Amino acid sequence: EFYDYVSNGDLVEHMIYNDAYYGTLYSEIERHSEDTPLILVVDVHGRRNVIIKYPLAKTIFISPPSFEVLKERLISRNENTPEQIEERLRIAQKEIKEAPKYLYKVVNDDIQECVQEIAEIIKKEMH
Repeated sequence: EFYDYVSNGDLVEHMIYNDAYYGTLYSEIERHSEDTPLILVVDVHGRRNVIIKYPLAKTIFISPPSFEVLKERLISRNENTPEQIEERLRIAQKEIKEAPKYLYKVVNDDIQECVQEIAEIIKKEMH
């Protein structure tokens, strides 16, 4: 089904990451009214495609407080093999370099503060 979406041009953006399939359907974006905030959680590749197709989109880069904290968080989740963790860290290094291209940057040091900051950005952008 995913490959059908890709070949039919139904996806705004898509990516295969850690053997999982991710994508955003145009139909999901278009079914929302313009006065309702729509939040997409995408990687830097997805952001590029979204911005090309929706140039007025606002972007927020959510970063870890440090690369070491990210590594500790991935290890403590106990969800990935050491090889998968190394791959995720390699990808994260590349993605962090893309942060300056985003309109906003939020550091996820404390989850509640991070959520609050993102909520304030959304509220600001709605006015």
